[in-house]
Amino acid sequence: FLHGPPGTGKTYYLRYLINEIKDKSLIYVPPDLVNDMTKPGFLPFLMKHPNSILIIEDAENIIRDRTQDNFLPNQAVANLLNLSDGLLGDAMHQQIICTFNCDVKGIDPALLRDGRLVIEHKFDKLNVQNARRMCVELGISGYGNDIHEPISLSEIYAQKNNTGADLTNGHTTAKNKRTLKKRNQTADPFLGLYS
Repeated sequence: FLHGPPGTGKTYYLRYLINEIKDKSLIYVPPDLVNDMTKPGFLPFLMKHPNSILIIEDAENIIRDRTQDNFLPNQAVANLLNLSDGLLGDAMHQQIICTFNCDVKGIDPALLRDGRLVIEHKFDKLNVQNARRMCVELGISGYGNDIHEPISLSEIYAQKNNTGADLTNGHTTAKNKRTLKKRNQTADPFLGLYS
């Protein structure tokens, strides 16, 4: 699980992982398709891609505690449990990465039991010292000397991208445009998910 407030680097870290992973297929479930994990065709789709990595971004809607009164239970938590350490998981050898913005206390306890999580990392705002170091590294004018409280990565990058040297007439320049390695993606006709 990767969790923390919005803008603290979860997606940025996922981009890094995606560019570094060479030997496995990646299945990305964007936030607007997370609820499709409860559809009957989702598990057969995953079974076509054993030994892959399932990335679920903004997964709070499907991993919340099923015992809470204000939560409508669905099959997604059961699917994740089966994939993580159930019989299905033993057969498929899939790894699952979930990101979410809610507090860990709101996560279904079954997902947090010993042996289920390989790693849990909280992304938080940078302290003043690290934020200033980042500003120096990025070449932001003033080197972050105007930072006096914890700040998120997105706020630092907003400062970087709002300087006149980085933007030309509101267009992205090569300096601030991110580059990703090319990957062959195939869309599943049933769910529209990419692997």
